[in-house]
Amino acid sequence: MIDTGNVWHCIAFGFLPLPGLLTRGEALAIREELERLGRERGQAPRDTAGRLDDVAAAGERVRALLLDERVYGIPAKILGHDFTYEGSDAEWHVGDTPWRGGGGVEQRRIAAIKISFFLDDLDETNGCLRIVPGGHRAVLESIDSRWVGVPDYLFPIRNRSAQAELPWGIGPQQVPHLPLPSRLGDACVLADDLPCAAYGAAGVRRELSFAFMANPVSGHQKRWVKRRNAMGSAINAPRAFAESDDPRLRKMVAPLLAMGIEPS
Repeated sequence: MIDTGNVWHCIAFGFLPLPGLLTRGEALAIREELERLGRERGQAPRDTAGRLDDVAAAGERVRALLLDERVYGIPAKILGHDFTYEGSDAEWHVGDTPWRGGGGVEQRRIAAIKISFFLDDLDETNGCLRIVPGGHRAVLESIDSRWVGVPDYLFPIRNRSAQAELPWGIGPQQVPHLPLPSRLGDACVLADDLPCAAYGAAGVRRELSFAFMANPVSGHQKRWVKRRNAMGSAINAPRAFAESDDPRLRKMVAPLLAMGIEPS
């Protein structure tokens, strides 16, 4: 369970490393389940890049991990006990991953985080995650209104598919950043709009992520979530959660139902 110091670390810098959150045995079991789901959906995760949505609905081990206090307690501490579950996905990355993190022109209107589990041993030579600490906005704006309207000077590296040229006279790999080497079973909390990238990648890198946002309370937050959902956003909370006997699963999707957003 994270403590108050961990929460403030995440709020201030936009990330919180959680080394060894899973044992290697637990991580291997999760990895095997995700690869099985990939094969069932016609993907070859061992060899190619790919993405699987809604894996917590289909995978028993993944769903149990979501409900594990080591995971469930994190959004409760950072976003509040009435947090909302946005979905889960598994990704297989191949090659370099350009800088990303943010909503492009439209900034996110509500604090959101994801918990990513790294399912390989990674360092700077084979594609570990790289981040720009403090590059998040939505969490900061949600707790301090002075951030609202402040120019986003990191906009050039958010959601770009081609980054051969940057306005600062440097290349993408020269952007000042912090590498986060990881071992199988490590995890990291990341603000949804924190700039992230991976360079020097070799082979396939496997990752499991759970996404959460604060409970939309204000009118503009609810309108933003509804509009994002209507445009085909990444919200993929499964209908089975709303109908589950488990009170935690029902609670996590209850704010969506309250806004008239039906689980997928």
